[in-house]
Amino acid sequence: MALNPASWTLTRAAELAGGIGAMLRRAQLEREPRVTIVASNGARRVLTEGERGYDRALEVAEAMIAVIAKGGDAGGGEQRPAGGAGAAEAERR
Repeated sequence: MALNPASWTLTRAAELAGGIGAMLRRAQLEREPRVTIVASNGARRVLTEGERGYDRALEVAEAMIAVIAKGGDAGGGEQRPAGGAGAAEAERR
């Protein structure tokens, strides 16, 4: 059974759409990282590349990720409690 031109066109269009979708997914994975600053009141702001503080915040975030990936402690110091009375005491040290 031979393909008619209409079905060939639809098949080709579907292949083209799939290729474009794959290209967009790759582009999204390769985009620059975003740096989001969260204020103490919960307000969020995204720093753009080249903006003051962007490079330093990105360096710190990458260092933190590296420490977590290694499963270690960057400072080699003691763990601080997450909350409660001990947390205030640890913060004063």
